[in-house]
Amino acid sequence: MRTGKHNLKIESSEDLLSPHRVRFQPKVFNCAAYALHGSCGTAALSTLTKMAPKHVARHLPAHLDAWSDRRMISFLRKAGFQVKELTKAGITQSVDLVEEPVKYDHLLLISQDMVRNEGTWAVVYDNMMYHNFDKTYIGPLEFINHPLSAVYLLTPPKKEKRRENNR
Repeated sequence: MRTGKHNLKIESSEDLLSPHRVRFQPKVFNCAAYALHGSCGTAALSTLTKMAPKHVARHLPAHLDAWSDRRMISFLRKAGFQVKELTKAGITQSVDLVEEPVKYDHLLLISQDMVRNEGTWAVVYDNMMYHNFDKTYIGPLEFINHPLSAVYLLTPPKKEKRRENNR
């Protein structure tokens, strides 16, 4: 997880996006059928947005083989998600996060270090990790064995309510 600036003084909770607990139903595509359509970043974006991996993969330029933080966040914001990076400084200085810390019903996008010079993207929600369309329980040592390099708190777009005409 990025450290951020520890000397950054946060004046009010408006400086940070307060964590919104969400009801989220991840879309888990068939990993065998979609394995040829990109990387773990593509899989994470498909899980979050419910868009087919083939469609998501088209948004990654052909000369790139992995999604950068900037491209991931840009894609999610265009899809209507609110995104806030969680840093050590932000977590320790946010009144909202002290009073209501991140819990299992928060939606997170994480970047982890897997092996030297290789990272991966995954979605974390409700004590489960969604990585490359595999759903696994998060054990207590997950982030020791594969340290976090970035964590983003997500709020999915709100569904538009359709107005029903009774007349």
